[in-house]
Amino acid sequence: MFNKKMWLDDDRYIIKYYNINPKKEWIDILSSYITQRQLFDYSIRYELEEIIENYIKSDILLVNSGTSAILMSMLIYNFKEDDEIIGPVYSNPAWLSCCKFLKLKPIFVDISKKTLCIDPSLVENKITNKTKAIIFVNHGGYIGNDLRVIKNICEKHNIIMIEDSCSSLGCFNNKKHAGTTGDIGMLSFSQPKLISCGEGGAIIINDINVSQKFQALRYHGGWYEGKDRKYKGIGVNFNISQLLCYYLKAQFDDIKYIEDSKNKVFEIYKKYGINSITNSFISIYSEKAYNIYKKLESLKIQSLYKYYKCIDNLNFYKNSTYVYENLIQLPSSYQLNEKQIRIICGIVKMVDKNV
Repeated sequence: MFNKKMWLDDDRYIIKYYNINPKKEWIDILSSYITQRQLFDYSIRYELEEIIENYIKSDILLVNSGTSAILMSMLIYNFKEDDEIIGPVYSNPAWLSCCKFLKLKPIFVDISKKTLCIDPSLVENKITNKTKAIIFVNHGGYIGNDLRVIKNICEKHNIIMIEDSCSSLGCFNNKKHAGTTGDIGMLSFSQPKLISCGEGGAIIINDINVSQKFQALRYHGGWYEGKDRKYKGIGVNFNISQLLCYYLKAQFDDIKYIEDSKNKVFEIYKKYGINSITNSFISIYSEKAYNIYKKLESLKIQSLYKYYKCIDNLNFYKNSTYVYENLIQLPSSYQLNEKQIRIICGIVKMVDKNV
């Protein structure tokens, strides 16, 4: 039977891996919407899109999930059955699921231990005349130079770069936000993210040639545009709900507070000797990662160990296997306090004195 008790909702933990306690102001905004606005008032969707666009400095469309954003990208660029899509073998499997749904051929590439993202040095040898796109998954909020390297490879071979930046909201490099390097990027608002409403996502549109196509695809081929309600092409209902938009907008109104709180958590971890190798989550390597995980579990502190694995079960990938065995993600909520972080760091060091 399907286990309905999701890991983020497990109430046995004293300190959860990620937890958002809604501020009263956020709930008040939701209450105002429910009591004063009609449920089919779509204006909030456009208001929120403008807010996010001003934040990341790129055009976006809100959709119902980050995975839908990936699927829509593959549909927009008319990838056909057996077209090849290159992507990381260690990552969230969303891109692989979309490939399987459209009967595309995934081509797996090992990751870099330094970035947890696809290794650019291994990519070009995988490109064939059937290659249509490279998926760059910004694992843990990576926003470094490898993004530009992959973009250059895509431009050289005239293929699409899809930047799966679902876990990278709030990650900037030289004022350039994650998801704005590829032809198309995406965001997710499921937990655990900087801002969350449980589900929801956004397409980041850096290729202006496909903007109108995305708008049509998002809702039944664009039939709602204009007075004639003329059906214009393919589309389903990928819209995010208005209710979630109000909750997201309430959090975006508090984005400075949330960002400062997140940065403070990273600084406190650093103060107690833990330097994260990722930007969105507190991630460390340890040869005793399993022992750390079990010790934290025994003290009712939630962490993530072996959360992702190689999504190619047929071959061995050196770096992905190393990461799978030795990476642990520690509690990362921006609402953690210094006492909690000090305890976590003390446990990690007690188990692995080399950290």
